[in-house]
Amino acid sequence: MTDIKMPVMNGIELIREAKREFPEIAFIVLSGYGEYEYTSQAMEEGVRHYILKPCDEEKIIKVIDKVKAELAEQTRQKEQMAEYSTTIRRLLPRAKEQVFYNLLMGRKQIQEDYRLFMEELESVF
Repeated sequence: MTDIKMPVMNGIELIREAKREFPEIAFIVLSGYGEYEYTSQAMEEGVRHYILKPCDEEKIIKVIDKVKAELAEQTRQKEQMAEYSTTIRRLLPRAKEQVFYNLLMGRKQIQEDYRLFMEELESVF
């Protein structure tokens, strides 16, 4: 969570610097400055939550809970993709063997299935 105007480094600079080192980081801007210039710069840096001061603790807590849920969903999706990739890597040798066998046997539909399989495999890796 950052403000926009701060001594030494403003909030946009802080977000840029932090994202270079930690690209997955999520920021919430809590600021008294709601001018378009600040909000648009924040959005360009990937900020999805910009809270204007003054605000109450309840609003801040709701936004923090929302960001936590978004991060948890991102983590779940990454874990699911990693599991999917692991399964593909484990099954790939057998799938290649089966596809090669079917190609040798001249099964036309299998050739199309192989092409589709390879396209999908390339999109995963």
